Amino acid sequence: MMVMHAARGIARRLTAERRTAGWHPVFVAAYPVLFLWSSNLEEVPASDVLPPLVSIVGAAILVTLALSVVLGDRARAALIVTPVVLALLTYGHAVDLVPLPGTIHRLGWAALIGLAAFAAWRLSDARLLALDRAVSIVAIVLVGLTLTSIVPFEIQSATAAPAPDVTAARPLATQTAAQKRDVYWLVFDRYPSDRAIKLQFGLDNELTAWLRDHGFQVLTDSHANYLTTALSLATTANLRPLDQLTAGTTPGASFLDRVYDSLQDSLVARQFKALGYRYIHVGSWYGPTRVDRGADVSLNASGASDFSSVLLAKSALPLAFRALGVTEQTFSKNYQHGKYELDRLDGLVNEAGPKFVWAHVLLPHPTYVFDTDGSYIPLAKSKALGEKEAWRRQTAYANRRLEAFLGSLLALPEDRRPIVILQADEGHRFNVAATDEGEDKGSFDWATATPDQLEIKFGILNAWYVPGGGLQLDPRMTAINTFPTLFDGYFGLDYPRLPDRVLTSIGNVNRNVLLDITDRLPSLRG
Repeated sequence: MMVMHAARGIARRLTAERRTAGWHPVFVAAYPVLFLWSSNLEEVPASDVLPPLVSIVGAAILVTLALSVVLGDRARAALIVTPVVLALLTYGHAVDLVPLPGTIHRLGWAALIGLAAFAAWRLSDARLLALDRAVSIVAIVLVGLTLTSIVPFEIQSATAAPAPDVTAARPLATQTAAQKRDVYWLVFDRYPSDRAIKLQFGLDNELTAWLRDHGFQVLTDSHANYLTTALSLATTANLRPLDQLTAGTTPGASFLDRVYDSLQDSLVARQFKALGYRYIHVGSWYGPTRVDRGADVSLNASGASDFSSVLLAKSALPLAFRALGVTEQTFSKNYQHGKYELDRLDGLVNEAGPKFVWAHVLLPHPTYVFDTDGSYIPLAKSKALGEKEAWRRQTAYANRRLEAFLGSLLALPEDRRPIVILQADEGHRFNVAATDEGEDKGSFDWATATPDQLEIKFGILNAWYVPGGGLQLDPRMTAINTFPTLFDGYFGLDYPRLPDRVLTSIGNVNRNVLLDITDRLPSLRG
């Protein structure tokens, strides 16, 4: 009798456990998404995370429930689904971490899934549920670890008092005696100065000669003011140094919120619109410049957000696409967005004006996917070429497209020729051993950087075409003085010149704790 009672007790316990078993695929599916978010909290808004998170977790639930109907047991179904989900979402990460041939990786995942299927078939209920508990605990702990950083950050972001908009108080001029020519602000990401290119790669930039031959002033000693794209573009577009732009914020969420928000309907955009210009924004895949709510027209290639693109790139889906005959370039955000932006710029030449066009083009920014003729370079080939050759080819393509586009603008009748400002937001990374996505910004102590390293990172392309040649530029002008110079020197508006200072961050780049390195750049001393 006691044995029967004990057996019934065990059966009841197993039945109770079975009701709550079989849900670890949900946590395993959520973990890669939450981990990527927790590693990029300051760059990725929740709105970019929720769609892939809901889709991936929802798919895991549906597959688990469907298989449980077939097997008649959710715990056994979950044991098969979990390694499948893990393989699909983390295949690329495993390849990066363990440099073995792809065949070995695929065989390893197949063996793991096969072992899980065998266990689901053969394990007794007691052992199955014990394994289910163990896998669930591990998955829940991993998700919990990501939430320890996500939740406090999101709470801080949601509860932080909004920082004052220091650009809103300035009255905007509505009249100018200058001819209202179209204005193109073309920001080509990480396009270095000639000196920086020579230091980094030992190459000469053929674009410089072409620009000079066609009437451009090339500012040979121009530099970015800050280390990253967001800081550089936000301060340039709002005519404010960073300490003023982010006044009233604290390090962390509110600081970056202010920076990113200032890229929407910036002071520059509002001033042009006040003068009667139409604002056309040509956006990249980079979230803060993807669209501009202040633009009359925002042009952007369709597709997933940057966050979703990274999830896709690190999953097994690219491998599956290739197996199905879908080419790699089809899902390359760098290739698709880069070509889209260049093509859309070509289509704006005869668009009615006056118009202000701001294009943020992620060229020659890595990943290097363009060959000199514009054809796609697969990632494996790009890596085999090496940094110097891959950069040279992508830059040569960007230069060819730029020359054709700028040539079409200069071919317009003189009274229709626009003002063109061609510049970069930052220079090239100097740590060529770093990966494409995580380079020298995050942990490098810039207090130890050499003058050559600083020149490589902060020296930028900066070239202007102003019809009539009446606006003479300082070759040492930094990016932050782009629009004070244009508004004051050409349009006759009262925008004073700002200090040409170059600042960088020590340690974490997204904090407003900056190191002034201006005097360590030889061309800016004095």
